[in-house]
Amino acid sequence: MIEFEKQHREPRAPADRLIFGTCPSDVVTEKCPCAYAVVFNEYNRVAVIRTPKGNTLPGGGCDLDESPSNAAIRNTLEEAGLTIEVTGQIGAVDQYMCISEEVGWVLEECTLSLARRSGTIRHPVEAGHVLGWLDPAEAMGRLHHESHAWAVERAMAIWAERRA
Repeated sequence: MIEFEKQHREPRAPADRLIFGTCPSDVVTEKCPCAYAVVFNEYNRVAVIRTPKGNTLPGGGCDLDESPSNAAIRNTLEEAGLTIEVTGQIGAVDQYMCISEEVGWVLEECTLSLARRSGTIRHPVEAGHVLGWLDPAEAMGRLHHESHAWAVERAMAIWAERRA
């Protein structure tokens, strides 16, 4: 079960933590610990999940006492039917977003990991989620959340450093 914490929207991130998105200043947001993965396949393409709300990296909320790496692995399997191996960390950022009129605004406290496909693909558990593989530059242009595009850009830099 995802644990939420109510807070008033105020600048609160440490200086080294980027904040993406904005929400109205009079809104109460909920904090949600999340984990996402930038997953590369053997052709250096990035996994992107197409949902009714837009394109996203595989990942989502962390269950209580679940590590960000394990949350990224679990959510990727549920959303994409894809098994992954986390190979490194990209960073931690915050992303404001409006989930819906009923739910309202949340502040996703995102841990972003670098990963590679490690096993076979099966049918995703979550309906309406379709896995696609995009060139990293195309993925950055199509991802719905700014933090996800930033993560792909950082992942490309990390891969370049590893290969140099």
